Amino acid sequence: MTIRVFPDLSIKEARKIARELKRLMTNGIDPREVKC
Repeated sequence: MTIRVFPDLSIKEARKIARELKRLMTNGIDPREVKC
């Protein structure tokens, strides 16, 4: 799954989004169906 392209996204933002996507998956939600 691609979040965004590197220059447009900082490492800090990428980690924040990854945590949110992991939380969604833990709750049984397909992160591809949710816009970040």
